[in-house]
Amino acid sequence: MSGTEQKAAPAAGYERRDARIRPVVSAGALLLAVLVLGHCAARGLLAGFERGARAAAGRHPMAGERGEPIAPVLQSDPREHARRHAAREQEALETYGWIDSVGGVVRVPIERALELVLEEGLPARAGEEER
Repeated sequence: MSGTEQKAAPAAGYERRDARIRPVVSAGALLLAVLVLGHCAARGLLAGFERGARAAAGRHPMAGERGEPIAPVLQSDPREHARRHAAREQEALETYGWIDSVGGVVRVPIERALELVLEEGLPARAGEEER
């Protein structure tokens, strides 16, 4: 190089040559294909799980008479519900009633059940001595 010739400074601004489009389009197409295949695989897997769950459960527990979904019944007054439940439990502890009329199983009040246990004792296993 001679002293009068100087290197040209690179021009500021933007790159003047084109980017290679084929790798960009190929990467985009590959990404799109992976997304579509992944979506299809996930939908197929979910459909298989749903079929298995329906087969195992039979009818959906929230289905109505004709199979349509029904709205859940919410407690409008939880305190009143708890009070009624406690009253039913207390009634079961204090009254007589049938548990299985065919098998002859009855419910007796808890006080009477304790008296019967004291009178008759509890069954013991064969071969055990009383302590």
